[in-house]
Parts: sequence; structure tokens; C-alpha cells
Amino acid sequence: MNTRYIRLALLVAFLAVAGLLIAGLDRHFGDAALLRFALFGVVAFGTTITYAYPVAGATPPTFPNNKSMVNVQVNFGTADTEAILLHNFNLTAAQLAALQPLIFFYNAAGGSGTVDPQLTWANTDANTVTILKGATGAGTERIINVTMLRPNSIIG
Repeated sequence: MNTRYIRLALLVAFLAVAGLLIAGLDRHFGDAALLRFALFGVVAFGTTITYAYPVAGATPPTFPNNKSMVNVQVNFGTADTEAILLHNFNLTAAQLAALQPLIFFYNAAGGSGTVDPQLTWANTDANTVTILKGATGAGTERIINVTMLRPNSIIG
């Protein structure tokens, strides 16, 4: 049998197993976004996430390099429904119960959306915030700038 076809079959099998593993982790754990990033190099499929501080680019900050603030730009296309932001603050259960991290966001210049897509925010786990876009279709594209602040003794 041709070696090229064997390699292609192995790649397809790997991606299928990885997809099943991710689906299972999404159901049971909050860190599936990290696995997606490790396997495929993207955190949210379709949505463009660009970290601006303390790192620049597509790779999220690692603990403890993230200091106390993470700035991210999220570019939702018309068909996108989810963005998974990794802040890696390693928040405690008490901090999550107190609705931390503190999150600020605003629509960035250059976004051409004309319809409010009704964004929903959730602290997925100690290191992850998930944004769900409630509407898709024409006019729902959006570019938002997000700032996530780590809990600090100054603010409680």
C-alpha cells in the first residue's frame, strides 16, 4: 500500500480521536480550550483572538507571566458563536464565586456590526472565560477589546 495513503489515514484517525476527546472534555472539564489550543493552535474555531498584553499574538499568557491584567481583542465573524479566552490567573473557588476576574469590554473601531449579537459571558474555570455570541448572520460581526483583571488585595 502507498505510504502517502497510510499517513493520510493515520492523520484522519488522529483528528477523529482528538475531536472525540475534546468533545468529552468539553462536557466534563473546563480546560478543553487548552487541549484545543495544544492540538490545533487555535482557541476558538473561526473567532480570531489576539492577545495584546502581557503577550502579543495568538498565544495566551502563561502563569505567572500574566501579572495582573490580560488585554485581548476578539474578532467575531457573522457565523462565529464562541470565543474562549485564557487568562491563566489560577483563580480559587472563592474568587470564582465572587465573580472574578473583573472584566471590561468595549466595541473596537473597525467593527462593522449593525445588530447587537447579545454577548453572554461565563467564568468557565480557574483560567478561562467564555464569550457566547447569541446571534449569527448579517450585521452580527463584532470586534471587541477585553480587559481581564486578576483579583488583588487592593480591590478585595
